[in-house]
Amino acid sequence: MGELGYFGCCIPEEYGGTDVGFLAQAILCEEVGRGSSSIRVAFNTQCWGTALSILRHGTDAQKKKWIRF
Repeated sequence: MGELGYFGCCIPEEYGGTDVGFLAQAILCEEVGRGSSSIRVAFNTQCWGTALSILRHGTDAQKKKWIRF
């Protein structure tokens, strides 16, 4: 999923994401969940976890250092 860019849906391209948005991430999450709800939870955590928090609340230096997909 990482190689396909699924983990960076809500992250701007300048930080290595795909920047396709929250709706695309929600659709991907639903599709992953059809196959395995356990993997869906891990997928959600990866997509909306630490990287999104740093994107919203971190400094530019923190974003460049820690957000990479």
